[in-house]
Amino acid sequence: MRYFFLLIFIHFQTHSIGQTKVDTVVFKKYSKEVILLSFPNYIKNNARFQLRDLQNEFNDQPSDIKLLFSNGYRNYKNGFTLQIVASSIMLASIAVLSKENRNVGYWGMIISVPINIIGVKLSIKGKRKIESAVWLRNRNILSY
Repeated sequence: MRYFFLLIFIHFQTHSIGQTKVDTVVFKKYSKEVILLSFPNYIKNNARFQLRDLQNEFNDQPSDIKLLFSNGYRNYKNGFTLQIVASSIMLASIAVLSKENRNVGYWGMIISVPINIIGVKLSIKGKRKIESAVWLRNRNILSY
């Protein structure tokens, strides 16, 4: 009975050593090729890059993943731009409220809120598309 446990121990020991070689290959590929998102940046190979440079990482990917990323990035940029426009309208409205024509200030504040909501929703939609495209790219990289 003691030899049986010894044989089982030796079997699992040799099997785990072979598995470790495969794991180190996958880990090396993972650490060098996989992209981690940290908006508005991304991390690859322990280096931080701007999100606008992420387009270059999709050159060797299928066209549907490229399209998903480009649509997501465009939505993200447009949503961010709308948020800045809404904030500018809000600040201008506050400046106008302190002057004589208060109706213009109130209307500016009323208009800036839905513009900001649309911008936030568009930006979130873009982030989700970018995350999906990066996830698909990472899956393709690790599956080969």
